[in-house]
Amino acid sequence: MPPVLLSSQQAADEVRARTGFKSHTRWIRNLCGTGLLTDHSPNSRVRIDPTELDLLLLRHPRRVLDFDYLGVSLIPLDSNSPAFHRDPPWGLYRTYAGYDHHNTARLTPDQRARAITARWLITDDLAQDIVDRGLPLIGSVGGIVTPQMIYWPRAVVPLQGGVGFDVDPERIGHPDIPVGALIDVDPGGPWRLVPAGYHHS
Repeated sequence: MPPVLLSSQQAADEVRARTGFKSHTRWIRNLCGTGLLTDHSPNSRVRIDPTELDLLLLRHPRRVLDFDYLGVSLIPLDSNSPAFHRDPPWGLYRTYAGYDHHNTARLTPDQRARAITARWLITDDLAQDIVDRGLPLIGSVGGIVTPQMIYWPRAVVPLQGGVGFDVDPERIGHPDIPVGALIDVDPGGPWRLVPAGYHHS
């Protein structure tokens, strides 16, 4: 017999019971929207396979990261989120923003990277400090981190309305996060500088 599917509330309750993480129904829906979980419902009600949820928690153990990083909150992939260079000839830097775990849009590695590493409302000086310190940029969907969300800024790209980071799109991941992690994320803006050892009190 196929497993009994979980509602979004049941799935959120299961995550909270097993990890202590403050999950909720919208969190489950965001994981489905980015492809980290599969919604098996034929209608607007989310239904999650408990085996898939087990695998997600197994591959993304709750962690406190012992290094500084630039944290970036990711949304489901948006194909209409252009960012343009700040200087003439003001060329298009990226079109897509967000994260698509299975890359169903078939983005190139460079497009996938730019969907995560631009455009952020960070001052040029702060962005340059992130580059100079060699901090990783760690994206997450509500705290779920995969290696494909982690990039290493090597230069600042001035954009209209913010900045982007130039990265090597083939250099992804972090040696301390070989498969994935579930980390605490403060509510608020889409980016934050996170000190080593940070966790919700």
